[in-house]
Amino acid sequence: MYSCYGVLGGIGLGVGYITPVSTLVKLSVFAGMFVVALVISLLVRLDIKKRKEEAKQREKSVELVS
Repeated sequence: MYSCYGVLGGIGLGVGYITPVSTLVKLSVFAGMFVVALVISLLVRLDIKKRKEEAKQREKSVELVS
């Protein structure tokens, strides 16, 4: 299972990150902007995931109290 996730994640990283950066390497400003946008989107996605998990935990605690 983990090897399958590793292979799929590697393919996704190769298509979604390495290819555009190698294309934009000629224009270094745009390559940097792309990498920054990728990291910011990752941080936003992680924050959303964290908030959803906290909301689920609150719902469970409300169910246990009532």
